[in-house]
Amino acid sequence: MVIYSSSGEDDELMVEAASAVEQELSPSVHCIPHVVFQVVPLESWKSSLPREQQEWLSKALFVKDWTGRAVLSNELQLWYHPPGPHLIYSQRPSSPDAFFQRPFFLWAPYRIWQYSLKCPSCAHKLTSCGLYKTVRRVLDLDGWYYMGTEYLECRYCTKKVAAWSRSVREQLDFSHQLLFPAELAYRLSCDKKVLSQMKGRTLGNSANRLYSFLVKNHTEEWMSRCMLYLETCGKFQVAGVHLAPTAHPFRMQPVPTSGWLLSTYARETFSRMEELQASVTSIFGSILKTESTKKVIKKLAGVDAGTAQWMSSVGNELGQVLICVVTAGEGYGLQDMAKGLQKRYELARRTPPEVLYVDRDCCRADGDSGAAAALFASWPLLEIRLDIWHFIRRLAAGVTAESHPLYPDFMRRISASIFEWDTEDVSRLQRAKQAEQSRRGTVQSAKEMARHCRRRTRGAQ
Repeated sequence: MVIYSSSGEDDELMVEAASAVEQELSPSVHCIPHVVFQVVPLESWKSSLPREQQEWLSKALFVKDWTGRAVLSNELQLWYHPPGPHLIYSQRPSSPDAFFQRPFFLWAPYRIWQYSLKCPSCAHKLTSCGLYKTVRRVLDLDGWYYMGTEYLECRYCTKKVAAWSRSVREQLDFSHQLLFPAELAYRLSCDKKVLSQMKGRTLGNSANRLYSFLVKNHTEEWMSRCMLYLETCGKFQVAGVHLAPTAHPFRMQPVPTSGWLLSTYARETFSRMEELQASVTSIFGSILKTESTKKVIKKLAGVDAGTAQWMSSVGNELGQVLICVVTAGEGYGLQDMAKGLQKRYELARRTPPEVLYVDRDCCRADGDSGAAAALFASWPLLEIRLDIWHFIRRLAAGVTAESHPLYPDFMRRISASIFEWDTEDVSRLQRAKQAEQSRRGTVQSAKEMARHCRRRTRGAQ
């Protein structure tokens, strides 16, 4: 049991531990040791927790023991929701506190689930030593909520650590780790529901869009609370009777910038690295294509600039990238990439791919299997073909040079003679353009054709 002092008549929230006494229990009994604190008032909660949160939260978290002192309740829970304003008021509310209260989240795995936690420095057992001195403000979809945690101490190295630190949360079961709702940043924190809005990075889904969405939701929620408070006070206005001026509503807390949202999302992404690696290595295909380029390498900056020359990748028929490596030279290190890709198919018990399109080394000399086929030796039935774009470039190289003024038109003619658009897709696009003829006309650009229509080869003839 943790005992807290009561500073004044308001029963402030309060405590900081100075010493702990632990009772050794038998292995058959699993419960939290009986801990008594030499307490001092915890003034830091008063600076990090808003005024409207302090009164109702002190009643929700603390009870009085037989001596009349404030004691942390034994029936702790994760979420605490405020009582909010009364449904009916018999007199004008003296303050807007009840109209602007927000939920509170308490993270105390040692006290709630009786975990045996280890010190991140010396691996000795951690014990509870009260509540952490700082309360976090967490960004939610329609406002903010507040988060507190317990303080843990190692009696061996005297190191103290907050229970919401990553080194402590990683010791919990995965099901309990999922109950932690936020991604902690330096000053502010962000709820995972907000960050999940950025996981589907589709067209138009950006940090700026999320910022606009949050500003709209926060403003509507704040305005509805202000209207309820002002209308409740306005009902007690009587003509000819002078009353004290109504207290002003609280100001809306500004929404962090889109840059902060993006950086917080990137930090949260690193916490899901194993999940992302599993999703990336779960991609397969029956038709593969390998490609090497320098364009991506040219974008490297800082200390990494100039450390690589080529980037080689393997994709499937759906445009998904199976594997990607950065090398110091073209062709260097591709054997490890090929072995890893073949091992992935083998471990997943997937059927090997049928065709591999390459940009070079597709031809087989007498008695030679070809350089590309040699990389994938465990797939003897794999058919190696030259990519169609590199075939066109080789065909054009025998006729003209890239500096010729008619070279672009010549390449378009060759491409048009090899490829054809799917007639069904083209007819659907034409009908869609005709439906909006009054606004934009029926002319379809090459980008629209490439986005909405499929393309295929005409055949051998």
